[in-house]
Amino acid sequence: MRAPIGGSISLLPNFRAGGPGSRSQPEFKRGDRAWFGAAIAELPDLTEIQLTARVDEADRGRVQIGSGVRVRVDAVPDRELTGTLKDISVVAKPDFTTWPPVRNFDVVVSLADSDPRLRSGMSASARVELDRLPAVLVVPTGAVFQRGAATVVYVVKSGAVESRPVTVLRRGRDQVAIASGVNEGERVALREPQPEGAERQ
Repeated sequence: MRAPIGGSISLLPNFRAGGPGSRSQPEFKRGDRAWFGAAIAELPDLTEIQLTARVDEADRGRVQIGSGVRVRVDAVPDRELTGTLKDISVVAKPDFTTWPPVRNFDVVVSLADSDPRLRSGMSASARVELDRLPAVLVVPTGAVFQRGAATVVYVVKSGAVESRPVTVLRRGRDQVAIASGVNEGERVALREPQPEGAERQ
């Protein structure tokens, strides 16, 4: 049998070889019996690569088709790929991988980049670009604290911790863009320091 294109073949699971109650099925191998219509292998065309992912319903209103996407593939940790949000499902679906279950929208990302190490079925994570802020300083969300009316970070310098009020430009789920109050290269604490004389619980 001659393949229509060149590439790497991905063997599919043999659902009749796992046995009753088995949670995983081995791939097809030499000598296995295939039933009529069984898909044995895939030969993906990697000239056009797509990523399927999910977006939480709380974020659905913020993402739009055509938005830029940054993709990290687990098996290619030294490179970040770029892509475009190509499609968003119309209806949210329940996701039972967490408890309590949440509702997510399925999305399709078309990748503009490729890599010879990519294979069909690999795991990846994606970040949708909602906006672009040039030349800004970002810190982890866990490094920003509220002290009364002031927003502060704790700068660690020479073994001491200094409370520094900051002006927040934009807040994200994982990072906060800072307009002023902390400088590039300064270390910030990810935990609010205990007051002197306070006992830890």
